[in-house]
Amino acid sequence: MGQAFTVDRSLVNLNNGGVSPSPAWVQEAMKRHLDYSNTAPPYSMWKILEPQREAVRERLGREFGCDPEEVALTRNASEGLQICQFGFDLRPGDEVLTTNQDYPRMITTFLQRERREGIVLRQFSIPIPAEDPDEIVSLFERNITPKTKLILMCHMINITG
Repeated sequence: MGQAFTVDRSLVNLNNGGVSPSPAWVQEAMKRHLDYSNTAPPYSMWKILEPQREAVRERLGREFGCDPEEVALTRNASEGLQICQFGFDLRPGDEVLTTNQDYPRMITTFLQRERREGIVLRQFSIPIPAEDPDEIVSLFERNITPKTKLILMCHMINITG
């Protein structure tokens, strides 16, 4: 399985979450599609490739037992999460609660909403290493206020590597 990737084997990569390397066969498929797209972009991309997205959504809908309208194709998980973050109906003064150790892109998304819409991003620290789940839950509970409308809780913190 490790040979399926074209990574530099002289280095140890400890960040597959932010820039996940693709297997060689995926890279080759992407290169083929990029080369095809560049042959005549208005035709190849808009007339041929883009309409195929709907067929992909239909197949995914069938696979997961849902309507294709419920399937969103995004470039990566961060983009998908940001779409969710921007979709929550929040008003000026509403608070979003999270730690200051959450995934940076999620924090910057709420900071953007804070600047643009007047929501409030409330952050607090949790111990590193965080070994007691009850302590983490208690810290969240203590930081909830009557204005808290949304809680962002990261499933893991990677600060210490």
